[in-house]
Amino acid sequence: MPIDFSGYWKMMINDNFEEYLKALDVNIALRKIAVLLKVDKDITHKGDHVIIKTISSLRNYIMEFDIGKEFPEDLSGIDDRKCMTTVNWDGDRLVCVQNGEKQGRGWTHWIEGDELHLMSKVSKSLRRWSEEHDQRQNKRRDVDESQRTSTTSKYCRLNPLTISVETISSSPFQMFQEIRHLSLNRLKIFVGSDLSHCISL
Repeated sequence: MPIDFSGYWKMMINDNFEEYLKALDVNIALRKIAVLLKVDKDITHKGDHVIIKTISSLRNYIMEFDIGKEFPEDLSGIDDRKCMTTVNWDGDRLVCVQNGEKQGRGWTHWIEGDELHLMSKVSKSLRRWSEEHDQRQNKRRDVDESQRTSTTSKYCRLNPLTISVETISSSPFQMFQEIRHLSLNRLKIFVGSDLSHCISL
């Protein structure tokens, strides 16, 4: 049975991201800001339906899809392009193909232990001029070459902090200090005598 990607994931490593953005023609100012960001992912995975929320202090991006079904994807929050996207299983990996202006674009997600891995890729065109000399004139030949650029990211699973109502009433200051120290993005508070009711913040 395919693996469940659900969870809140905090970025630890993001290698070669600027080169990937450069291949997408993202301007240099935005690239310099983007490489400094620590991007989190909040994934909800139920059956073949997946919602991936990419969260950062600059902007957020939500990708919602059904596995195996092509859908139009608006990448306005990334490089302002549109493409037709399909995500399929490859063993326990989610493999995305984004067909559009940029060739060879897509990503692969997989989990190892409590770590979520992401490899994003795109092909960039390099224009190389070569000169051929003959006796009459110099001819310039436009040569298109393709080179694949990829970035790899790694995230750790961040479990929601669970606090009972007794903890809140006895030491609220300590509770909020703990939340601030852990830099958690989600909080679950259980109330009721049997702690059966949950409030998610």
